[in-house]
Amino acid sequence: MSQFMFSSGIVIGADHVATKKNCQDALKMLQKPEFLVAFVADGCGDAIYSPYSEMGSRQGVTTAVNYVAAKLETTSKWRWNSTLQSTGFWGDVQRHSLEKMDDAARGMGGNYKQVVISHFLFTLVGMVVTPDITLFVSLGDGYYFLNGEMYEVRPNPVDNMPPYLAFNLVETSLRKMSPEELKLSVKKVVPTRSVESVMISTDGLGGILSDSKKRVPGTNTEVGGPEQFWNEKDYFDNTFSLGWRLNQLATEKKIIKWDEKRAEVHPAIITDDLALVVGRRY
Repeated sequence: MSQFMFSSGIVIGADHVATKKNCQDALKMLQKPEFLVAFVADGCGDAIYSPYSEMGSRQGVTTAVNYVAAKLETTSKWRWNSTLQSTGFWGDVQRHSLEKMDDAARGMGGNYKQVVISHFLFTLVGMVVTPDITLFVSLGDGYYFLNGEMYEVRPNPVDNMPPYLAFNLVETSLRKMSPEELKLSVKKVVPTRSVESVMISTDGLGGILSDSKKRVPGTNTEVGGPEQFWNEKDYFDNTFSLGWRLNQLATEKKIIKWDEKRAEVHPAIITDDLALVVGRRY
């Protein structure tokens, strides 16, 4: 994908830092000369219901990216378009991911349903960019962006239970009432020649979307919207730059007002974990 540059970043949200929780989100990006595959995952993170979901998030993005990439590498390029747009292919991606989760859960022993729920609840948002087409897929909530336009993925939860891939492994009311919500599916496909910028992210981006007019903690600079991530070339030239920016927005700052004998608190903008992958044309 020589006509594009890509970058990625992940950060623990301020609320999770305060409670000493691990980052529940994960990302994986794999760029080859002829294609890019990237996924982000948002782990449940509920301290009681799913306290170790970062394990599932990491396995989920790794399994999905590697499977899609391996399929592209072993498929004739003239078949890429039809393969990637096939519901059967994404069903295969889902089945492969579930098989790997099932293997891991059974290998851990104990109560199967409890192991699955406590370790493997996560959502997925992904994108694939080839010379011909660019497409976005998802299961669960999150965001994707195309040429500056935002698309929010907001499924309808059942019993206040958002769709997680692992619910296909255990009995839940969501699996019974809304099985379509538990399928990894294509959301949008466009010709790559029309693409100038792309981004996928977990729902932790909501803090930036709602507080874009506020000040960056500890500065007089405006936070800005998500367009900063594909407009700022330094985020692509310097691999640490994007991560530094996310950490800056996820950190509370205290400014000491010595004359007034008080501390001025600037709250963090990113309060939930955030993982994103962004790309732009050269």
